[in-house]
Amino acid sequence: KVLAKEPKHAPTLYNKVRSLIGLNDLKAAEETFNILKPVAPQEEMVKQLQLELDQAKGTKSPDAAVKIPTH
Repeated sequence: KVLAKEPKHAPTLYNKVRSLIGLNDLKAAEETFNILKPVAPQEEMVKQLQLELDQAKGTKSPDAAVKIPTH
């Protein structure tokens, strides 16, 4: 109902993406995530959600790469 009144309500979009990931509807999750990214007030929230989406898809984001120390 909130999204009907305010389609770019960041907290509701965030929760919707997490729910869609839980339902394994990754296409809809990614579409909703793309709506959320430009309106999200907290960059950390977007990064965390990107990691969750990438894990669900079985891919890794560049931020999730393991850094191997050089000697």
